[in-house]
Amino acid sequence: MSFSPNSSEDVTKAIGESSKSPDFPFVCICFYHNELPPSLFTAQLFNKFRTNFSPETVGRIFIIDIAKNTELASKYGIFASPSVVLVWKGSALLIRRPGWDDAEVIVGCLKEDEWLSTLRFVAALPKQEERKFLSVSF
Repeated sequence: MSFSPNSSEDVTKAIGESSKSPDFPFVCICFYHNELPPSLFTAQLFNKFRTNFSPETVGRIFIIDIAKNTELASKYGIFASPSVVLVWKGSALLIRRPGWDDAEVIVGCLKEDEWLSTLRFVAALPKQEERKFLSVSF
């Protein structure tokens, strides 16, 4: 593993800050499991994003090992990995996708450009906007 996962305390603090921050309302949480290659690949991809891009362009990205943070995973209903939760102003966004039930979690592997496009879109939303859901087409 070529990155350092975050602690649940780091994520909880960032989510609390996002509910009040005029500058950083967007937090992204990537949940992974170290023993599953697709999950580990996605975590490494999100590490690449947080290393190569600023929080202003992709949000504040946190990478959480499910096995070591079961309470946080349970809070968001994470039962499979990789899973991604997008938080806007302290609350998980409801993800709407054609042909899928609405959920607060995106489960599975996507292409790098799909993830990056989604993160950039949310990070570019007007900071004062109240947003409860995100419609995506992947």
